[in-house]
Amino acid sequence: EAEFFRVLVHLNQARTVGEKKIYAEQLMQFRPSRYIHPLRQDQYRYYADWYNIAIRELTSLPEFSEDPAWIARRLFPPLSPQQAEKALDLLLQLGLLERDESGRLVQADAFISTGDEVVSTSVATYHRTMIRMGAEALDRFPGPARDI
Repeated sequence: EAEFFRVLVHLNQARTVGEKKIYAEQLMQFRPSRYIHPLRQDQYRYYADWYNIAIRELTSLPEFSEDPAWIARRLFPPLSPQQAEKALDLLLQLGLLERDESGRLVQADAFISTGDEVVSTSVATYHRTMIRMGAEALDRFPGPARDI
């Protein structure tokens, strides 16, 4: 409990997103207890990899296929079918995706809201990743292929 409290204090006093990320990850190492909601680590994992969010959005396309290879081919930078499958499992586990009457994967809710400091830190990391990827896309794709 003392170590948990020490890390929690460091997280609260961290000044940069990088420092907060370090302490947030340390908090995830503690077993769930009365201090930590069991979904926190999974929520952190949702924002830890950019493609989790992208795959959730892909499910709203009429031509969406649950096939991990299909998903992997549609995202850039590319990812492996195993990463796509892992992301689908996480999205289902978190209740962010569900099956409709026909068995098709759909978004459980149209919107997602973040909350506590640990999730907010992971969201900041996600935003940094997306900003970097957006900047790289300016050089990677020709002007007519981009829509800003």
